[in-house]
Order: sequence, then structure tokens, then C-alpha cells
Amino acid sequence: MSVTPQGHLPPEAESLRATVEAKLPEILQSFNQVLAEQYGLTGVRVGQFTLLPDSPSGQNVACDEESCTVAA
Repeated sequence: MSVTPQGHLPPEAESLRATVEAKLPEILQSFNQVLAEQYGLTGVRVGQFTLLPDSPSGQNVACDEESCTVAA
């Protein structure tokens, strides 16, 4: 499973993307565990998610079923 960056990411984003991609199976399993244990949601699982830059600059993020766009 690959991780596709969205928006204007800082130079260290490639390193972060590679780290997240390597750990993605563990991350998704953790989400699934939280859904079941903390929210009582069973019979479903997380298949994907989107990483967005964490910025206090007030970037607008618009997402649909295919992708997300980050506007400065």
C-alpha cells in the first residue's frame, strides 16, 4: 500500500512518507483496534486514510472519495 502526499509539504515530507508507508500495516491495525475497543465498532476496518500537513497557517483542506487538496 502506498502513501501519496497531498498539498505543499515541507522538505522532510519524503522521509515522513517513507516512514508512514513502512509502518502502514501497523497503523491501520491500530485504528481497527481503536474502532473495536474504544467505539464498539465491529465488522468494519480502516482501509486507507490521508495524511495532511499540520499547519497553523489556516490551510483549507477539501477531500472527496478519491483525494484531498490543500489550499494555502
